Amino acid sequence: MVEERSNSIPQEGDFPEYKHQCRKLSVIPYSYFLRHSLGESLQMRHRYLSPGDCKAMTTQIKNHVAMSKLDVEDNAVGPIGVLGFQDILQDSNVLTEL
Repeated sequence: MVEERSNSIPQEGDFPEYKHQCRKLSVIPYSYFLRHSLGESLQMRHRYLSPGDCKAMTTQIKNHVAMSKLDVEDNAVGPIGVLGFQDILQDSNVLTEL
């Protein structure tokens, strides 16, 4: 029996809020983000994040209690992405460096 493969994002599993936002915004989840977003810092440079990517990421980062540093240098996130990350800085007691 051949198993069918799908490009859809699983409903359950790790990071359900992030995956839900990705589905809602029609963006593909970043596997790099999924692998590295649980540490104290996240360096995600040169990934060319779209405004939708940024918005989806903010959902996961807002719920992450240990991340103190987020580095998204050289991504051309634009004003909408910057506003999303600004909200994280204002709402988070732990994230201190962007």
